[in-house]
Amino acid sequence: GQHAPRSALQSGQLCEVSESLVVCKLDRGVVNPEVPWFLFWDAAVTGCLAFTAIVTPYEVAFLGKFNLSVDLLFAVNRLVDLIFILDIVVQFNLAFSVAGFWVGDRKQIASLYLRGWFIIDVVSILPFDAISFLTQQSGVRMVKAFRMLRLLKLLRVLKLSRIRARMRSSLYWNEWTVRQCAVVIKLLVIAHWVCCANGLTLVFADEDTETWETRAAEAGFAVDSPAESYLFSLHWAVNVVTGVGNSSLNHATPGELVMAIVLLGAGCVTLARLIGSTISLTKSDEYDEFIHGLHEFDAVLASQGIGPSFRSRCRKYFLNQWQNKSADGAVKTLMQQASPALQSEATVLLNSYWIDQVPYFRD
Repeated sequence: GQHAPRSALQSGQLCEVSESLVVCKLDRGVVNPEVPWFLFWDAAVTGCLAFTAIVTPYEVAFLGKFNLSVDLLFAVNRLVDLIFILDIVVQFNLAFSVAGFWVGDRKQIASLYLRGWFIIDVVSILPFDAISFLTQQSGVRMVKAFRMLRLLKLLRVLKLSRIRARMRSSLYWNEWTVRQCAVVIKLLVIAHWVCCANGLTLVFADEDTETWETRAAEAGFAVDSPAESYLFSLHWAVNVVTGVGNSSLNHATPGELVMAIVLLGAGCVTLARLIGSTISLTKSDEYDEFIHGLHEFDAVLASQGIGPSFRSRCRKYFLNQWQNKSADGAVKTLMQQASPALQSEATVLLNSYWIDQVPYFRD
């Protein structure tokens, strides 16, 4: 769950045990993320995030030199923006967890959200493409600048980890298979982003400037349309990410060369991380054993005719217990290595809320 101020547990709300956590009395209109229908909302937001991660970089990099128009892609972008706006409203009314409690006080929810994801969410819904459409007559540079600002939408992709954590406990999936798919998806998405980052050099190039695209055309490659330019750049990007380093793309300007050097360095780091992720799949640690046992437990319940609702609650409970156990274990391990004075001070700070509730210690 999210981190919250200690006041979240001092609000005097009535609490009851529900699902995998203790649920404090929710303010009217506040949503518990564990309700079944919220899974569909998470799926809708995930689809919009995937659309943003894939389409927005391509649109900025390879459609920037074409005239803006109100078309199907423009309408879909407005629909995605609408869903993101509704998601902001939802976040202001979404209970959060702290210390095993679902906190439903709207003031505390708003305070936590305003200090967290709110600015990123607001920036990501600003209609920079609509502004660039309205300012087409104001100059090419201004239009290009507004289109570049659309890349700020990618900041929302960072929220995928939180949504995945919620969906992992609500849906049954094989963790090992998911991690395998994640490696492949990361490879494809990063190759796509590297491709689009290389295409960004075309956005700021003047019409009479020689670029990698014009050199490709002179060499006989088909780069007459945005899709063809994208495929040509993608071929180079895949070579960069996979470490092959062999491509027909020939950078022309100093800006393109600088971008190529940066992307080659990023490709090396990405390849190393992907290799490490792949190797980790062959190893078995305590977490893998826990996940394997959880899947076997779920399979036993399913074979006995137990419905998905109860099985989901069990998964949430055991996952929450594992997370709390891991956090407590890390704190205890570090504290054992600290000096006695530091251990004493840390113990008082970590337990200050409970100590304050005892009049003898408070006075």
